[in-house]
Formats: sequence, C-alpha cells, structure tokens
Amino acid sequence: MPPGSRALAFASRWFDPATVHRTFEPLIADWQREWIDAPTSRRLIVQLKGVLSFCVAVIFSTPAILQTHAPQSLSNQIARRIAIATGLGTVVLMEPLVRETEPAWRAGLLMLFAIPGSMVLAFPFAMVTAVDTIRRFHGLEPHVARATVTKLAVVAVTLMVFNHGWVMPAANQAWRETMSRGRFSAPVRGVREVNTLELITSPELSAASVRREINNRASLAVLPVLLLWRRWRALDLPAGRWFSARHTAAATVTMIFAFLMLRFSDRLVENTWGLPAGSGPWVTLALLAMIGMIRVKFAERGMSRA
Repeated sequence: MPPGSRALAFASRWFDPATVHRTFEPLIADWQREWIDAPTSRRLIVQLKGVLSFCVAVIFSTPAILQTHAPQSLSNQIARRIAIATGLGTVVLMEPLVRETEPAWRAGLLMLFAIPGSMVLAFPFAMVTAVDTIRRFHGLEPHVARATVTKLAVVAVTLMVFNHGWVMPAANQAWRETMSRGRFSAPVRGVREVNTLELITSPELSAASVRREINNRASLAVLPVLLLWRRWRALDLPAGRWFSARHTAAATVTMIFAFLMLRFSDRLVENTWGLPAGSGPWVTLALLAMIGMIRVKFAERGMSRA
C-alpha cells in the first residue's frame, strides 16, 4: 500500500482542516504518487524522503497549534477544576505537617511557607481533571482539543519549573529561618533552599547532592506531561469490566499514593538497585508510564478479541 495514510490521520488529529487541506494533503499525495511511480529498488528512499518532508511540515506548522484558541468557557472550566484539585491536594499533603507542628507554630505566616512544597506535588495530578474537562466538552473539534492540551502541558511545565525552582526554595528557607528565630542562628541554605540557577552555578555544593536535586526538579517538571498523556490515552480505552469509570477512578487514586510512596523512597530505590544519584525520581516516572502502557495493551487485546 502507498505510504502516508497514517501520517495524514496524524495531521488531521492535530491541525485544523484548512492547514491539513493546504499543506498535508498535497504533500502526502505527491509522496504517494512518487512512491507508486518509483521502481521497487527506490521505494525505500522515497519513503525516507516522504517521512522527512512530513516531519519538516509538522515542525513548521506547529505554531498553528499554539494559535488555536479554545472556547472561553472551556478555559474557565479547566482553570477552575485545576485550582480546586490542586487546592484539595495541597490541603491533604499539608495535613501531616500541620498535625506534627507544635500549636504555637501554626499561627501567623509559618504554614504559608509550606504551601509551595505541597503544591509542587499536588498540581501535576490536577492535570487528570483538566483532561476530563477537555474530552467531555460538547462540540469541541479534535484538533482544538489536542491544541488545548498541548498548550496546557507547556503552561504546566513552566509553572512547575518556576515554582519548584524559585518559589519553593525561598519558602523553604523562610520556614527554616522562622523556626530558628530566637533559638539558633540563621540556617545555611541547602540544595533544597537554593534556586535552580544558583544550584547549577554554585561551586560549594556537593556534586552528588546537586545532581540529585536537579533530577528531582526536572522529573517533577515532566510529570504533568506524563499524566496528561496517560489520562488522554486512558479515556480512549473501551468501557468494560476493568475499564469502567469506577475502576479508572480507583486506579487513579492508587497510582497517586503509589507515586508519592515511591517518590519519598527514591534514595532507597537508588541504594537497593545500585543506581546513580538522582536516578530514583526517573525510575518512579518510568514505572508510572509502564503501568499505563500495560493497561492500554490489555484494553487493546480485549478489543481485538471482541
């Protein structure tokens, strides 16, 4: 069969009909015509040239995705649900800290300094609610939905980098200084209290500690994209015994708790498996992605049997 059918389907899902008709349909038509006319010995070269041309067209047409505007009502719903999910997650994550803190220290601004650290862990999982909102919005064209989730991924990564790289270190240091006030001298900043730029350029910090903290921040910045992708794929699964809304919700809650447990045990994972410093957070992400892919494979196998 002539190549290009899957490429055209991919372009149709991501780009608006005008871009597909103006750019991708002529390109793939020329690709298929050249492949049909070419002798068998040259078809591999034609195939490679066509794939390269298609990739270049995708790259140059990508700004059209970012320029695709979602309905204002959808944007408002996404922002509202992300805020609610992040707020609830932050409250749950802060509960053990509040319970263990002395009552005298709970007053004032001290608890506010703990919010950025909890938000860093809660915010990525709010992406699940965002994907549900996008996919269930009535009358949304496929390319608009995908453009919306792509822009959301860019915004989420940017917020994670800024919050974990600058806001959270400053809040951590403010917490430590407040706790030590009147008792000890001001504590020296550690790797978690140094912003990302200083972390990379500071010569006095331990190389292993810096590597571990950079990998920790980078893996958390990638987490929203992973969750957006996995949730998007999960909603494409057919409804069935093990893929109903109830089981999906239970699997999501289980995944969150499992991720947090592994996240707080990253050094134990590194020591147990003999991995380099800083690789523990990436192992957690790899396991999360693997579980999602296995789930998709089981669903696809069930569809093929049916």
